[in-house]
Amino acid sequence: MQIRVENLFFNGIENVSFDIEREKITGIICNNIDDLGNINESIYENKKQKGIIKYIPRYNIKKMGLISIKEINNMIYGNSYDFILSKSKEYKYNTDKLQEIIKIIGITDSILKRDISTLSTSEKIKVLFARVLLYNPDTILIDNIFPELDSKSRDKLFKILIKLNKFEHKTIVISTIDVDTIFEFVDNIILINNGVCLSCSDKYSSYENDNILDNDLIEKPLVVNISNKIYEKNQIKLGKNDSINELIKAIYREVR
Repeated sequence: MQIRVENLFFNGIENVSFDIEREKITGIICNNIDDLGNINESIYENKKQKGIIKYIPRYNIKKMGLISIKEINNMIYGNSYDFILSKSKEYKYNTDKLQEIIKIIGITDSILKRDISTLSTSEKIKVLFARVLLYNPDTILIDNIFPELDSKSRDKLFKILIKLNKFEHKTIVISTIDVDTIFEFVDNIILINNGVCLSCSDKYSSYENDNILDNDLIEKPLVVNISNKIYEKNQIKLGKNDSINELIKAIYREVR
């Protein structure tokens, strides 16, 4: 699903415009957690006070899945297994697909049998993720859940999302206040600061604007900061690098 937001006003978001490309992994970076939640709520529920949200094809909440802290905090009652199936009763699924999803995400039998109220936040994220995958949406919104996960769980989640994007052509939108968490994995970045959209482009171009680079209040990816400092000091361009490991290899090639 392609999503175009034009002049959106919603709960402190003011006159924001951006595009979410179909079948891409897009990161939304924001300095305010509330703004992130409001943007995802607006997109997911097609809610706005002013402006336009265009969905191509047309808006259909059944085609979108949301994994957010708000959703997780609302997981209070019921058995974990029943919760996974609760929304999927409206859709076709088979037992083999359910077992495959449970295995991929790493949900144990003990988690499935327990009441949701006894689960940790990271376990609830797994259960919610399983429910979303089971009803097979075209677009998946991930709203600021990474602080609740350890590095191993984050890496596993990213690997699943990348496979969903590459092999099942899902549109993935990952929102966070920490750009370094997602920079390696996304194609595009939407940069929002104090409710205003500053940039919407591929992840490398997003931080090439001098107004963004020179603004100390805007967090830049560590890999971008290091590359810029090396260029300022030695006039060496290290190219486009997704991660610190790639940057180290690029530095090694130059010094060799």
